[in-house]
Amino acid sequence: MGIREDVLLFLFRHGESKLPKIASQLDLDQEDLLSILRPMELEGLLKREVKGLIRKEPFYSLTEKGYNEARKINDSL
Repeated sequence: MGIREDVLLFLFRHGESKLPKIASQLDLDQEDLLSILRPMELEGLLKREVKGLIRKEPFYSLTEKGYNEARKINDSL
């Protein structure tokens, strides 16, 4: 299983998350993770939302397409 699948499964199991949390759990550098998340977002698997009133931070979550793909991966394990 590759990093993309790991990201999908993490978000499937944990829900919306900040970049540092995803990177920490997958033992990846944040910049390396961003290079994976951006194409996944363009493919429609993830969505990025900036939240916070004072300290705005990006949160990542699965789109419906990403959820369906993650569910297939999870079911195959």
